[in-house]
Amino acid sequence: MGRMWMVPVEMLCKHHLFGEHNGLHMFTGLINKKHKLDSYIKSNSLEVSAIQDRHTEVVAEILKRNYLHNTDLPTLDLEQLSSEIQQYHVDREASLKLLLLRCEECCNRHFKR
Repeated sequence: MGRMWMVPVEMLCKHHLFGEHNGLHMFTGLINKKHKLDSYIKSNSLEVSAIQDRHTEVVAEILKRNYLHNTDLPTLDLEQLSSEIQQYHVDREASLKLLLLRCEECCNRHFKR
């Protein structure tokens, strides 16, 4: 399952940085194929209005760490989505708390910033 953490990209460990990058591509594919997204909204995992900008942020961090990036994000077709899904925003505080509980390395990176 993909997730947009929506926390500062600098605090993400390599695993979560690339995991979010893969999730952004997965979400783009699901949206363009007109799949249901309700479960991602309910799990506080998807903010469709931020996908493009978030991809740009994640890629900048990937390159800053001297990792390779070769996958452009396809154009998103958001028009077919409900306004509720288009306007949903990830609860960043809840997302941060969950990430800090799940990953010791992200937690360490967070408190070193």
